[in-house]
Amino acid sequence: MKKIWLVVYLTLISGLIFLSSPHLNAKNTATQSESLGLEETTELSYFDVEPKWRKEGLRDDNALNLEISPLGFFEPKVIYADEEKGDVLKVDELSSKVEFNVDVPKAGLYTLNFEYKAITESVRNIEVSIVVNDISLYKESKSIIIPTFYDNSKEIIQDRYGNDIMPVSNRYETWTNFTLKDTQRLVEDVLLFKLNRGINKISIIRQNGDFLLSKVTVKNKKILPTYKQYLPNNDALNIEKGFIKTLEAEQPLYRNSLSIRYGTDREKNVTPFALQKQRLNIVDGGNFQTGGQALYYDVKVEKAGYYYITLKTKQLQNFQTSFRRITINGEVPFEEANLIPFKNHKKWVNSTIGKDGVDYLFYLKEGKNRIGIEVNVSPFAKIHQNLNKVMIGVNDISLDLKKLAGSTTDKNREWDILSYLPNVVDELQYYYDLLVESERLYQEINGSTKVNETISAIKQSYETLEKLIKKPNTLPKNIDKLSTDSNSVTAKMGLVIPLIVRSPLSIDKIYVHGNTKLPRPNANAFESMWLGIKRFFLSFFNNEYKPTKNSEVLEVWVNRSRQYVNVMQEMADATFTRETGIKVNISLMPDEGKLIMAVSAGSQPDVALGVSGWRPYDYALRNAVADLKQFSNFKEVSKRFNEGAFLQLIYEDGVYALPETQNFNLLFYREDIMNKLNIEIPDTWDDVLSILPELQRYGLNFFAPLSTTGAFKGFVQTMPFIKQHQGKIHSDDALRTTIDSEEVIKAMTLMTDLYTIYSLPLEVGSFYNSFRYGDIPIGIGDFGMYVRLLHAAPEIAGLWKIAKLPGVLRSDGVVDRSYDGASTSGVIFEKSKKKEDAWKFLDWWTRDDTQLNYANNLINSMGPEYMWNTSNVNAFKDMAWDELDKQVFLDQWQWVNDTEKTPASYMIERELSNAWNRVVFDGINVRTAIEDATVTINKEITRKMKEFGYLDKNGNHIKTYKIPTKDRLGEILWDE
Repeated sequence: MKKIWLVVYLTLISGLIFLSSPHLNAKNTATQSESLGLEETTELSYFDVEPKWRKEGLRDDNALNLEISPLGFFEPKVIYADEEKGDVLKVDELSSKVEFNVDVPKAGLYTLNFEYKAITESVRNIEVSIVVNDISLYKESKSIIIPTFYDNSKEIIQDRYGNDIMPVSNRYETWTNFTLKDTQRLVEDVLLFKLNRGINKISIIRQNGDFLLSKVTVKNKKILPTYKQYLPNNDALNIEKGFIKTLEAEQPLYRNSLSIRYGTDREKNVTPFALQKQRLNIVDGGNFQTGGQALYYDVKVEKAGYYYITLKTKQLQNFQTSFRRITINGEVPFEEANLIPFKNHKKWVNSTIGKDGVDYLFYLKEGKNRIGIEVNVSPFAKIHQNLNKVMIGVNDISLDLKKLAGSTTDKNREWDILSYLPNVVDELQYYYDLLVESERLYQEINGSTKVNETISAIKQSYETLEKLIKKPNTLPKNIDKLSTDSNSVTAKMGLVIPLIVRSPLSIDKIYVHGNTKLPRPNANAFESMWLGIKRFFLSFFNNEYKPTKNSEVLEVWVNRSRQYVNVMQEMADATFTRETGIKVNISLMPDEGKLIMAVSAGSQPDVALGVSGWRPYDYALRNAVADLKQFSNFKEVSKRFNEGAFLQLIYEDGVYALPETQNFNLLFYREDIMNKLNIEIPDTWDDVLSILPELQRYGLNFFAPLSTTGAFKGFVQTMPFIKQHQGKIHSDDALRTTIDSEEVIKAMTLMTDLYTIYSLPLEVGSFYNSFRYGDIPIGIGDFGMYVRLLHAAPEIAGLWKIAKLPGVLRSDGVVDRSYDGASTSGVIFEKSKKKEDAWKFLDWWTRDDTQLNYANNLINSMGPEYMWNTSNVNAFKDMAWDELDKQVFLDQWQWVNDTEKTPASYMIERELSNAWNRVVFDGINVRTAIEDATVTINKEITRKMKEFGYLDKNGNHIKTYKIPTKDRLGEILWDE
């Protein structure tokens, strides 16, 4: 008996010791107060609250139609007299909140309709939030997109090779009625708002964009007839038998998204057709696939009556159906028109609008009628919800397991996991069931059991969960199967969730017709084969966009895609050549890495743009590029840029490139999560350290660029810490490194402590995805991150913000936010025989007006995601971006401090990276790692200085190397 009690006693003691381990947070503690998944930090969604309202007996068919004009708004700032609508309110930055009361006779669910005209100049959508009785009813109401319409130039223009280029878009100003819908268009119909009986206060809060508002209508939901109810009896159908009207899809009257673009299909029966040239002859399905995107066409019929509508389409998404909503003159005519399916077809097909073998007839009035085709992704809403729940829930389980087992799991350790996480099997079973249900729903919607990328990922995910459910004690050893690994459940969900709401459909033509035969959608096999043969032989004579040698033409190579080059060439022809008489040929750069080889071969261009910021120095060392200070107006031109962007472009006292684009380091944060947790946004790195325990208590974390995948940590990741600590990496004569200084050691200590003490994630596969899904609600990102969040993450629109980079508080009370801008640049080659013409081109290209026009042309022709991050400060200030965000960029820009270059810079960069890795992964002391790195770097500095003639073979000083510093920039750039 004593032995039994002894065993029990020892077991309890060992258990207490185990529980006191710093790596352990038991589930029964974590789940009560310390484990907070994303679902707990955000409001309920519309899909959660709308069914609850229904259960409470609230109805959406209570008769109501209340119109509120601007005179009925609370204290409107400015009311304008509009010729068409009378009194209207301008909703903009100065008048950003509209409030009014409505007296509702019966509690129920009601819609909100705006009569408005978009007047926004920004590339961002008009975005509002709706608050009812001082409450946001659901998270979708915090970010509602109000459509802005765009038309194109009437004629599609060609480039110098005769290929079509995307026409510039202009805002199409028209008064429109819009009943509010969710941004992602996952809700099947319009949004409903719960209003109480009696007086209700409704607030419309502008988030982005400007518009005129003539009235708001609060009314009950409109009930659409079924198709059977819509049609009269057969005797009254009046179908035109021989009528056919053909509309080219790429010529809409207007569209509601700049992202909808036109493409080229070279099939013979796609018009307009060209044997070799690129013709914009279709609506590109790859850019017409996001919920809510819509195209509008006008068609004129001579007789009122019922007509068929047929789209000539191609749908390339394997075994997934795309859906569209059809409107006639601004209204969905019947219930079935909300959801028109288009099956996967790799060839063009004539798809008459209908369903289940029934071709629908649409009533068109005599004269002009407007047909709308809108992307509808609502059939996949339930799957989208399921997969989001799986990703968030599985990630929470993974975090709990990490708290329990520590960051490094002992594979030999045995676990009784249910003692610590008693609900984990039930939770995994719940997510398993959601995945199985999602697979079934997906197959039902698409009418196919064939496996595509989406089904494969879902299937692999639930099979992984099934194995872990059967062996729960192996969970701590298999955390990577749940998250972190590129093949984990959460990683698969991150890939599949965007695919679920992607609904591509390419359109060539729209036929409005009666009972008549339509043209063949495709050429026959012989025609296609003969066409292929002709194109094959003609391809040997096609030199479009390739670099050429013409003594009379300035040759410019650009390290960007063809879309950018097309716009540049068009602008150069229209403006630069007209102003100067200098002809320019702008070509795609074959390979940036081979520029130096082109110089050696004598086949270099006159100018190169889009060159990585670190390359001009290497070219200058080898006398391959020209010193731009030789040109008479260099001083004036250089003042267009922030001086810190020149540091890596200087060799000795020469300047060998102009900055072209500018990158930024900014703090991104999920405002919804940070507010929910009541965590202050950090201003310094000390502030970051202070919020980490609170973040990690809820299973969340902070992202620093050092967490990017890959062992190498470049200057972009390491130098901000060093420069913020006032550290330097070169001695004044550049003959040795100073990374062993106290300032750099302090910086390296912070860089490594973030991971060894404060537990930042060592590797984050995608900060963008982790930020979207709320796993890492705050961290440092760049300009690319900003553009992706703005245009590819509608599910968190309005829920995130940016701030200046955290820095280090200096003794003078200023927070140093220095960062490495990693810009691209433009160079002139030393062997060019047209240096003066080349300089005139660089001068023109970097001008304020040229850069602003280029930025606007890119957006207007290619879409809002083509944001141009010019290095020209004045042009950047004038861009039509969100003003608050733009000011954050401008404030942070003042701290751009690119890393100056020396012949051995690459070794300093590499050894700083190695030192960080040795401390973080091998546990080496910071000073030891720095000392070892210093020895290696100094050896390489001596070798390189000998190679370039600064030291003789015995290491004696021959000539002085003039290292550029921020203090010397005025002297170098402007002789000040």
